[in-house]
Amino acid sequence: MFIVSKFWNLLILAINGCNITSWNDLQKLQNHLPLLEELYAANNNLSDVPTDVKGSEDKFCKLRVLDLSFCNLKSWDQICFFGKFSALTDIILDGNEFREVLPFDSSDFIHLNRISLSNTRFESWSLFDSLNSLPCLHHLRITHIPLFYGKGSSEVRPIIIGRLKSLQFLNGSCISEKERIASERVYLKSIIGELTQPQSIADINELHPRYSELRLLYGFELSNQSQNTVSKLSTNLVVINIHDLCGNNNKGITKSIPKSLAVGKVKFLIKQCFGTDPSNQVLSLRSDSYSIPVLLEDDERTIEYYGAVDDSDIFVNYCG
Repeated sequence: MFIVSKFWNLLILAINGCNITSWNDLQKLQNHLPLLEELYAANNNLSDVPTDVKGSEDKFCKLRVLDLSFCNLKSWDQICFFGKFSALTDIILDGNEFREVLPFDSSDFIHLNRISLSNTRFESWSLFDSLNSLPCLHHLRITHIPLFYGKGSSEVRPIIIGRLKSLQFLNGSCISEKERIASERVYLKSIIGELTQPQSIADINELHPRYSELRLLYGFELSNQSQNTVSKLSTNLVVINIHDLCGNNNKGITKSIPKSLAVGKVKFLIKQCFGTDPSNQVLSLRSDSYSIPVLLEDDERTIEYYGAVDDSDIFVNYCG
């Protein structure tokens, strides 16, 4: 290690891509840079970051920002090691090999305001349920993960917002109060849409920890609901208002169609009504007057997947 005594007052250090091959070497800096607030150490091999958090409370006591992007980290327990850094508010973990997520301890990341997890290998929505337990998390950047493959941003964004109660910015974009309300309603309806058989409230909350909170907040009443169980909606039909935004039928039409109908088949139904070829249709669905229209981007998905309920609106635009 180089002599750092002359850098006693250093606040920011960038050592990205410096061929550092051990976290043990990196953490030796803390004895020589006690005032360090920002450390950028991306593109080094730090695969030996410990999974045992014992003693990590004493590491880098002033550090607010830590960038460990593309550092060959693989275990979620390694993230928890940094959770004990008492001053940490911003951590960047892009490009690491995380696949599974574990719940945070209540003492982890108590001041963390920002986290970036793009280009990782997460495949489960439980990631966001774990992040929701962080009391100060307001900024999240996360793109290019297997969980999102085949999904458009209009599908993913409302679910993330619905799962993260305190989030204020997602991928750099501010979450307005109106968007939060719309997203939480879309998320709640998607939970209801998943119910294919009676399940206890406890079972639903295990998969969707915000379910009971959101159901109380928005006052949704489910059919065939008892004190401890919720059943699938009693009918498979929903009444949909279809609006041709580029045609002459300003009043639109109303149809009762199965919730299980795929978007591609809805496009053929619209062709019968308005004469527009399915390949030229761009559809969006608004589940209620409080919601933001969601693009129906996947022809194989059902309208129920996108949150269709009675009196939803489908808007028809044209491309080409």
